[in-house]
Amino acid sequence: EQQLRSVRTEFVLRVSGPVLDGLLDRLLQQTVINQEEMESVKVIAERAEKARVMIDMVLRKGNDSSSRMINLLGELDPSSLLLQPPGSVDLLAGGSVSPPLGT
Repeated sequence: EQQLRSVRTEFVLRVSGPVLDGLLDRLLQQTVINQEEMESVKVIAERAEKARVMIDMVLRKGNDSSSRMINLLGELDPSSLLLQPPGSVDLLAGGSVSPPLGT
């Protein structure tokens, strides 16, 4: 849960629409979320708000659900910088922001 919480802001800023849709489908498939929860996220038009609602929904479900989401993100977007250990990209020390995930 802590790892997912630590990347929340970057996830909201950078995750692409196609990766979000894939995550929703896989989270439903693995019963992390139910059909009603998935549909409540799908109707949100703005990508960043959809990402915010999805990650917060999963975080409220605890460690197991958070770990599943991290694993699914790794499967759907293996190059994701969100999966790197904390501190591996230090924006304050002159690091750069990567392009959106899944593009």
